[in-house]
Amino acid sequence: MNDGSTIWRALGAIRSAPDDDQSLARMAATAGYSPSHFHRQFRAVALETPKQATVRLRLIHAALDLVSSDQSILAIALDAGFNSHEVFTRAFKRQFHATPSDYRNRYGGRLAEREVVESVHSCVNLYGTRRGPFSQSSNRSQASNRSKASNNSMTSTITIERRQIDPQPILYIRRRISHSDLQATMGECFGMLYQHGVANGLAIAGYPITRYVDTGMGLWTVDFAMPLIEPAEGSGEMSSDVLGDCAAATAVHVGPYEALNETHTAIDQWIAEHGFETAGAAWEQYLTDPADVPDPADWRTDVIWPLVS
Repeated sequence: MNDGSTIWRALGAIRSAPDDDQSLARMAATAGYSPSHFHRQFRAVALETPKQATVRLRLIHAALDLVSSDQSILAIALDAGFNSHEVFTRAFKRQFHATPSDYRNRYGGRLAEREVVESVHSCVNLYGTRRGPFSQSSNRSQASNRSKASNNSMTSTITIERRQIDPQPILYIRRRISHSDLQATMGECFGMLYQHGVANGLAIAGYPITRYVDTGMGLWTVDFAMPLIEPAEGSGEMSSDVLGDCAAATAVHVGPYEALNETHTAIDQWIAEHGFETAGAAWEQYLTDPADVPDPADWRTDVIWPLVS
């Protein structure tokens, strides 16, 4: 088993049983690694330490329990793996800037799609373990890429269709970055967005989205977005927008994120062959929780190119 799958399984275990022994020693023993090797590999893949991930996921679990159940705060703290009410309250205030009781009173009943929120938070950094949708040379020669796509057995099996995309409220962070910084920035921004969503009781609608505003020869302009059930005002570097409400060429990419460029290239070719014109930036929405589906061959990603109506 590769290190990535091992780490994804470890995150899934924390999420599904936060009150279990989630010590470094136990995680490493379960994975069959020494503690030092496991810690090093975990941080390289998840972009945080095992302890940081455990505390983060336990607090997310507790926050969701606070707004979706009538359990006592002590029961929620113990169920989330904290040893006492006092330790839990201190950690919760550091994370959410509110006591557990104030958080419950403020946001009770507002968070939506608990399963999605928990799974996104378990793997929020892992969505960054990929390359961007376009190779560095893609904008140099679209004709060359289209030729490659027509000869590629993987892209030839992709089903592409034109469909109407419903409007989707989002909060997003826009960054101007180098291609090499995409992975780290994706993990950072998704973490900020979903943490903000949970901390402010926003009705999160689904998995994260990446919108590629500009992927030219130099720096890229990329939006990292969180879909919402209802619009919400931006905060700090987060801005609000509505994605979609347009016709689009779409495909579901099945497989590792590193191969997404093949699906994008196939859609680009399909658009040209059918005489359509693009209307704005393409985006991806990641539909699979790597902690539940460790095999990258089974990951699913929506790839959407808006079209001129």
